Amino acid sequence: MKLPLPYLLILLLSLGSQLRAQHVFSGHVDTTGQSEIFLSLIDDYRKISGVYPEQIIARAVPDSSGFFSFQGDNLPKEDRIYRIHLSLCPEDEDQASHFNGQCVNSREILFIASRNDTLSLPLNSEDEIFCKISSGRDESSMLMRVDSLKNDMLFDFGSYRSATNQEMNTVNWFDRFSEFGQQLGHPLAQLYIYSIVSDRRSPFYQHYLDHLDDAGFDQLADRLELQLPGSNYGKQLRSELKADQVTTGLKWSLDSWMLWSLIVILLISLGVNFYLIRQKNITPKGKSLVLSNLSQQERTILQLIVDDKTNKEIASELHISLSTVKTHINNLYRKLGVGSRADVKSLWG
Repeated sequence: MKLPLPYLLILLLSLGSQLRAQHVFSGHVDTTGQSEIFLSLIDDYRKISGVYPEQIIARAVPDSSGFFSFQGDNLPKEDRIYRIHLSLCPEDEDQASHFNGQCVNSREILFIASRNDTLSLPLNSEDEIFCKISSGRDESSMLMRVDSLKNDMLFDFGSYRSATNQEMNTVNWFDRFSEFGQQLGHPLAQLYIYSIVSDRRSPFYQHYLDHLDDAGFDQLADRLELQLPGSNYGKQLRSELKADQVTTGLKWSLDSWMLWSLIVILLISLGVNFYLIRQKNITPKGKSLVLSNLSQQERTILQLIVDDKTNKEIASELHISLSTVKTHINNLYRKLGVGSRADVKSLWG
């Protein structure tokens, strides 16, 4: 039975569309020893490197030439971060070896891809695996380029370990990573860079917290949510940023509280010391100098205050009015630099 030409064209276009919608990730590994190859879809960028069974979506066994391939149409339409790793662990040791996500017997490569992508991982000139990505998209190898910059950074930090050099390297490399992310332009490449500089174990962590509001990470979360709406990346990033902003705010509040506490303690200490020094410095010679500035009546009233006489008793003894006594006492306080009878007694008693 022959199909009409229009139906045949529609069928061919449909088949072509389905074929184009398939991903093909292939490559070569060396054939020494038994090995398996695993494809993982990474939806948690804090588990971007390592071996995590819950992330594995496919496995393959290389043929006698070392060739392997993953293909299908079950991947998300938008870009995601993927990992292909080679495991040399015996099957009965896999669970124990990969308990914390780390495995010394595995090799891995990270890349960005979508449902429609085709890429290959050929051996390099020295037959080393996972050192090159061949693809029609520049985005595929962006994470590898970030890893290359990261290796340069590690070498730089390891070359000179002085505190001054470490501080200079921190600022320099933080800026270099930020600029490199801007050059790459892809939000997943920038997210990978974020995962490096914001890692609590990295030398950048404090610098990252200090520049949290002006590093553009909130805008990155917006782009991830807009361009990759089906992923968890934007939501995870925004949650982390809010937590770090709270941490930074609490630290600032604590530092501010401690600063004001120190200022209050310092002012109290200065006041007490000034009082003690003033009291200590009033020697007999100093007292004579102060008394010379007082009138005879004020000197008499000063002595009566020291003798614990009340205002009424002073007025009666000196045969003056109570208001006159109060006037003399106010003048006396002003000349002595005190504010109460207790101050007078402590200095002159």
